[in-house]
Parts: sequence; structure tokens; C-alpha cells
Amino acid sequence: EQPLEEARVEGVLADNESQVRRLYEERADQYQRPEARKARYIVINSAADSSEEQRAAARARAEQVHQRILDGADFADVALEHSDDEASRARGGDIGYIVKGDSRPEIEKALTSLEPGGETLLVETENGFYIVRVDEIRLANVTPFEEVSLEIARELAEKNAAKERARALAQQLSEAVRQGSSLADAA
Repeated sequence: EQPLEEARVEGVLADNESQVRRLYEERADQYQRPEARKARYIVINSAADSSEEQRAAARARAEQVHQRILDGADFADVALEHSDDEASRARGGDIGYIVKGDSRPEIEKALTSLEPGGETLLVETENGFYIVRVDEIRLANVTPFEEVSLEIARELAEKNAAKERARALAQQLSEAVRQGSSLADAA
């Protein structure tokens, strides 16, 4: 089964906008977006079972790295150089948008206390130390109809196409049986 062509989906939207809008309104809860914070962090690992000496060394390293940022060094550059988290390090510490429940409670608490614009906090967790920063806050909102209307129209078009295929198949089977074929042979 091939995906529907964009032009066909746009045609379905144009011909059925009121139905698409009704589906959007019926599913309003699906389009709620919670507040999210676009954040960055630098991770200095220190396992929960680290010795006091190892933990102190990790804390000292985290404090030195944090101080570099406080002294004006670029967060992304420092993340590239010092973060133990490979995935975010490659993106200059960028961890994308974080919503409540996506991260460790200690990290979330720090992120919700920060305003965008460069302020940073050093956070201790059982796995190590995080230097966190918020770059942007996206307020809770509803995804606009215009952003999801094609997606809803595509779903509607696919349902209609499936109904058409089922109807055509049923008609073929019916015609074959009427002409003397058994249902098994017709299928």
C-alpha cells in the first residue's frame, strides 16, 4: 500500500475541512503541548557507588568547569570539551525541549528555577554532576489546527481509500459468486 500523494491529501482537506476541523476539536487533548524548556547540560559522571575521594574529585572537576562558564566561556564549547555525556556533548550540551517528567527530579527542579539567557546551575545527582542552562521556554499551548490539519486529512483520506478498496473487493466477490464461482474460488 503506497502513501497517499500530498496533492490528494490537500484535496481531501479542501473538500472536507469542516470534518477535519471537527476531528481536530474532538481530539483537542491530543494537541495539548505542555510547557517545555529548551536546555543544555554538561555532565560530569560520578557513579552512585564511587568512593568519597572519587566523588570529591568529580565535584571539583564540575566546579572548575562551571567556573569557566561563569567566567564567560561559551557553554557549547565547554560542553564539547568537558561533558561526559557523548550524545549531548556532540551538540554543545543541547538536550532539546524537556517537559515535566522527562528528566531526573533534581534536573527538573533546576531547569524550572532558571530563566533563559545564560544563567547556569550546578546540580548534584546520584550519577554525577550536571551544569544546566535554559535557552528558551515554550509555554503550554495547543498545536494550531493549521499545523495538524494535513495529518488529520491524510488519516481521513487513508480511511476513505481503505473503505473504497474494501467496497471494490466486496463487489468483485459478489459478482464472481453471482456468475457461479464459489466464494473460496472468488477470493
